Amino acid sequence: MTTAGSEKIPNGDLVALGTGLVLLAGLTWFLRRTRYGIIIRAGAENRDMVRALGIDVGRAFTLVFMIGGAAAGLAGLLNSVVFYSSLIDPSQGDQLLIFAFIVVVIGGLGSLTGSAIAALLVGLVQVYVTFYVGSGAGLAQIGNLSVALVLAVVLLVRPKGLLGKAA
Repeated sequence: MTTAGSEKIPNGDLVALGTGLVLLAGLTWFLRRTRYGIIIRAGAENRDMVRALGIDVGRAFTLVFMIGGAAAGLAGLLNSVVFYSSLIDPSQGDQLLIFAFIVVVIGGLGSLTGSAIAALLVGLVQVYVTFYVGSGAGLAQIGNLSVALVLAVVLLVRPKGLLGKAA
């Protein structure tokens, strides 16, 4: 346990936070600074043009799939660290899947930075609303409802998400 002021933060939470920040920085660097990152971004924008340049887009997208699978495996491992679970079950992430979808939509499809900002926003809104509204009124699910309301407001104000690009 690490102490921050009068609050105690479990070490597992710090490990998950640090790993997430390192992964975000690594993916951002990879997508912006490496040849494959540029190919992936270009292939996402215009696959036919990249293919016309003689680049194997399928190989690049296979790499994306592999990175996504590795990130999902790391997320499952960190889930067991954060929740002190010695048993890892394939259905552990089912309840978090909808929140992952909401985060990507709020952040903007295709925006890694937007998804990171949206994840922080969704987490803070859910925790604060649950703590300040739900605990006193006995409404345990009010935090989840507040996240859906944030999604609705973002989609009404900015349909492409916080940092989404024009189609």
